[in-house]
Amino acid sequence: IGTKLHQATRKVISKRQPALLRSIPKFNGYCEDLERLRPPACMIPILTPLSTRLNTLRDDPSLHEDVWITPAEGQIPRWLNDVDVRDGIHALHSADRCAEESVRLNMECRNMSTWLTEELRIVKAAIGTLTGKTLKSHATNTN
Repeated sequence: IGTKLHQATRKVISKRQPALLRSIPKFNGYCEDLERLRPPACMIPILTPLSTRLNTLRDDPSLHEDVWITPAEGQIPRWLNDVDVRDGIHALHSADRCAEESVRLNMECRNMSTWLTEELRIVKAAIGTLTGKTLKSHATNTN
């Protein structure tokens, strides 16, 4: 991210920080109320309370879940209800991204090796075309 864009983003976040810090405890209170009022046999998942630290919110998967859009039928999926399953999914995604990055880095390594080989060939060809006279005049000009 460019420096200007990063600074603009930080400025916008700092403007909204007080409102967010007021809203999060209110949301967490609603989560507690819903959990307390939910009947024991209810299959509707309750949202989890949010962290009051803004830096940890960025990595919170519960912010991206639309659990109330469609009614829950049957048992709640484990990816939705089990933190360990969600952590496993995130770990698999990280491993996949690492494998993709490894492929990209290997390709870049091959490209750089090919480029360096070609550059060395060009330098060797250039040195081979120089005559002794040219080398002497070049050496005297650089001193």
